[in-house]
Amino acid sequence: MVKIFVGRLPEDVKKSELEELFKAYGEITDCSILKNYGFVHMADLNDAKKAIAGLDKTDLKGNSINVELSTTKVQKASKIFVGNLPPETKSADIHKLFKKYGTVIECDVVKNYAFVHMGRENMARDAINGLNNTEFNGNKIGVQMARSQRNLDMHGG
Repeated sequence: MVKIFVGRLPEDVKKSELEELFKAYGEITDCSILKNYGFVHMADLNDAKKAIAGLDKTDLKGNSINVELSTTKVQKASKIFVGNLPPETKSADIHKLFKKYGTVIECDVVKNYAFVHMGRENMARDAINGLNNTEFNGNKIGVQMARSQRNLDMHGG
């Protein structure tokens, strides 16, 4: 998995529009928009490089967007899905909840769920074991490994 940073996004851009832009270059495994920037995760490094070359400085709804490899090292991280979060949940709350289990590389809250990237798989497993079906701010949360294509051998033998 390769994480791409997309900057200078128009305020009214939708996740589906960003995905549409990138899917011409290859498989997208995840996409999130935060204010005027976002992240697109692509399954293949070569596809990601083509997308960066093809989309950097492209006009999107009147904005010249920045597209580059993200400097966050998520490729080697273990990604956890956290469901049934209370509506007022902030990334900082989730970060604090998970950091007692290990290194939290990144945390994105989207509506009533979140994705947490932890430094090692054993940290992620400890967090899942410790937090799944526990109460967080009045809601019983579900915590599990996020489904991902990156564990599959895409190239064959």
